[in-house]
Amino acid sequence: MAFAYYVSGQGTQLVSYIRAQLQSGGWSPSGSALPITFTKTYSGKVLDFTWQELTASYLRFTMGGYDYFIHTGATDLNGYYFYTVAAIDDLCYVGVTGPQNGQTGAKDATYGSNSGFFAIVPYEPYWTADSTTANHFVVMSSSQDNAGSSTHFGRIRKAFGGADWVQCEFATVRPAVQDVDTVGDLIPGIYQQGQVVYWDFIVVETNYGIRGRLKHLYMAGDNYYQQLSGDNLNADQKHSAYPDVVVDGYPHYLIRPFFQPNGVTTQHSPLGAPDKTFTVVSNSSRGGPNIIVRTA
Repeated sequence: MAFAYYVSGQGTQLVSYIRAQLQSGGWSPSGSALPITFTKTYSGKVLDFTWQELTASYLRFTMGGYDYFIHTGATDLNGYYFYTVAAIDDLCYVGVTGPQNGQTGAKDATYGSNSGFFAIVPYEPYWTADSTTANHFVVMSSSQDNAGSSTHFGRIRKAFGGADWVQCEFATVRPAVQDVDTVGDLIPGIYQQGQVVYWDFIVVETNYGIRGRLKHLYMAGDNYYQQLSGDNLNADQKHSAYPDVVVDGYPHYLIRPFFQPNGVTTQHSPLGAPDKTFTVVSNSSRGGPNIIVRTA
């Protein structure tokens, strides 16, 4: 198992840094220079993906014949990037943020660079017919191409109809009756007996509908910095005071997986959309969306 959170390192060394973390988490690399194929066998699953490219502005991975991108928008690998890796059991999460404002290679001199992610996540099936453990995982990334275009889809290993690598998207839940009068479009948190409730992500296969819930990764609330019309912005929604969470006995950590500071258009990822007007350049959890990811 391996977990490294928002570690700073020169872009030219990202391959060696992230490779070492993945290897520590049980992913066997095919070599030390790109392209590198990482392989892991866990609980009936044989998982493998290939890290194909690293440029100043993006990382490209492939799995099942499809491309997945982390887009930082940065301009120089000599700058200092920030990486997060969670390699726990059959979970693989890689997050990268480009250089901050005023630093070499920053996307924007004032606002810094983008944050993005690539993830392989197991799911808990809802239906008894979905019984092949080897197929119980999805793969996703924050961008659909090397230009950073938005995407809200991932891919599930096997459709109910038998097809491979079918598109899916991720829903979440919220109370049917809210305890506040106006909540707008935010997904609020709630408290139960003094504890914060973190929502499941639900896997919705494009062809056959709901399949199950993601494991080791949960929705930690929309996290808009600015109050929008109709939104009830409060501590329950921000979740910023809860970086460490225990779920089913395992520690989880609050992460902002996707962010594009000072965006001119609304961008989104499979795990949610940030506030495009928020211009923070540090790894503040504000600006959202937020998730919690298992760390051990």
